[in-house]
Amino acid sequence: MTRMTLCSAVLACIAQSMALHAAPYCGAFLEPEAMPAQYARLAPVLSNTDTGWIFTQDQLREDYGLKPRNAVLLEQIAQAFERQGMQLAILMPPPRPLAAGQAVLDETAAGAPAIDVARTAKSFSEMTAQVRRMGILMPDLSLLALDRGAAAPFYFGRDTHWTPFGAALSARALAGAVLSGATLPAPVPGAGMYEERGSLSGMARKICGVELAPETAPFAVLPATGGGLLDPDGSGPRAVLAGSSFSDRYKRDAYRVADALSAYLGRPVENRSVSGGGAIGAIEGLVSSGMLRRGQYDLVIWELPYTESLNKESALRQLLGALVLAGGKLEVSAAVLTPGAPLKIPPGGPLPVLVRADSLPLGVQRHTVEIRYRDRKPTRIKLQRKDRVPSGMREGPWAVSLAELPSADVQSISLMP
Repeated sequence: MTRMTLCSAVLACIAQSMALHAAPYCGAFLEPEAMPAQYARLAPVLSNTDTGWIFTQDQLREDYGLKPRNAVLLEQIAQAFERQGMQLAILMPPPRPLAAGQAVLDETAAGAPAIDVARTAKSFSEMTAQVRRMGILMPDLSLLALDRGAAAPFYFGRDTHWTPFGAALSARALAGAVLSGATLPAPVPGAGMYEERGSLSGMARKICGVELAPETAPFAVLPATGGGLLDPDGSGPRAVLAGSSFSDRYKRDAYRVADALSAYLGRPVENRSVSGGGAIGAIEGLVSSGMLRRGQYDLVIWELPYTESLNKESALRQLLGALVLAGGKLEVSAAVLTPGAPLKIPPGGPLPVLVRADSLPLGVQRHTVEIRYRDRKPTRIKLQRKDRVPSGMREGPWAVSLAELPSADVQSISLMP
C-alpha cells in the first residue's frame, strides 16, 4: 500500500468515526412521517450535537435562478413602482448553509444528502446580478455570509434568522447600493448581547424533548449618521421597509433592521414588516391598502428571505396586480370577477391584462383565479392574504395581473374562494 493510499484510508476511517459519534438531536428529525404535520414539510431535518447547527429542507436549495416569466413579472413590478415615483430595493437574506460552510454542513448532515455550498453561492449571486439588471437595487448578501473573517456571526446555528450583526452588515450593503459611491463605516460588535432562544431550538424541544441553551450574539454599533445623507437634515421622503420576520422578529424588530437601515441611509425608515406574512404579505398590503399613495416614500425596501423565493409566480402576479390597480391611470380596464360568475371570453377575444376580485365573502384570505383554455390545461393563480398581516393592510381590493399568459384560445376566467 502506498503512502498516499494509506493516508486516504486513514482519513476515511477518521471521517467514518466522526460520523458515527456525531448524532442528530433525535431520530424523528430524519423521518417526515414521524414529524407533526406543521413540521413534516421541513424533514428530513439535518442536525448535529457536535456542530450545534440545524438545517431544514427549505434551506437546502441550490438553484436560485429566476424562471423567464417570473423575471419579466419582477421587472414589471419594478417599473410599476418607478411610475409611482418610488425606487424598489430588495433585501434578501442569503442561504444559511453559506454561513456554516461546506465542512460544517457535511458534518451536520452526517452522510445525509446536502447541498454544494459553492454552487449555491454562485446561483444566488447570479440571481442578484440578474435582478440588478432590471433596475432594482439588490446587494449580493451571499458575500457577507461567506466571509469567514467577519467580526461576529451572520446567522444563528439553531434559528432561521440572521443575527443583529448580520442584519447590520446587510443594511450597510443595501445602503451602499442606494448611495452609490458613498463611504460607509463598517459596523463593529458592541458590548450589548442579544439572546436568541431559537425557532429551530423550539422545534427540537417539541419533537425531540431536548432543551437547548439560547444562543447569544452581539448587537452592532451603528454609525451616528449615514455616510451620504440624501438630505442635509435627514428629513426628506422616507424609506419604507416591507419585510418578514427577519425585520419583525417577535413583532418588535428584535434585530434592529430598520434602525440599521436608517443609520446607513441617513434618513427615516418606517418599518411595516410582518412576521409570518409570507413573501408579499407586507408589501402587497402596503400597496393595496393605499398606504403608498401618499407620496411620503421614495424608496421601498422589500425584504424577503431566500426560503420565500422570487420564483413564486402567483405572489408576483398578486403584487403586480395591486400595483397596476393602485397606479390609477390604467392603459387597460380591469376585468371584474365575482365568485360563481365566470367571465366568458368570446372566440379570439384577448385575455385581460388585469383582473379585480369583487364581492368576496368577509374575511376571505385565499382564492384562486382559474383561466380555462380550449386546447391546453387550465392556469390557476393562487392568491392569499395571511391573517398575520394587520387588518388595515388586508382590506384593499384584490387584484391579479395576467401579463405574459397565453391568450390565443382562452375561454373563461373564474374566481374561486
